[in-house]
Amino acid sequence: MTNFYLNADHDSAAVYQVLTEIGEISSYRKTESPVKVVASETPWGTCYKVKAYVADSREQFAMITDLTILGKQQIQAMGIAFAQAPYAASRSD
Repeated sequence: MTNFYLNADHDSAAVYQVLTEIGEISSYRKTESPVKVVASETPWGTCYKVKAYVADSREQFAMITDLTILGKQQIQAMGIAFAQAPYAASRSD
């Protein structure tokens, strides 16, 4: 599973489509296995999870890296900003 956290202001249908396609073209994916993209809202943006079965369990980390790099490239090309988690304010005591 690979996670993407995006700023909430974007075309979610387009992101869903792109992430699904990226999962399908990964050379590490088990042939004929489905690719699932799940989206949920968080306080700082939208979280997308790309789920796909890897052909060889030894390549799990390579697949996560592949999906992350390809997904990030496509999301940036679409002009979509990534979410930034809010920082905790520090207090002086």
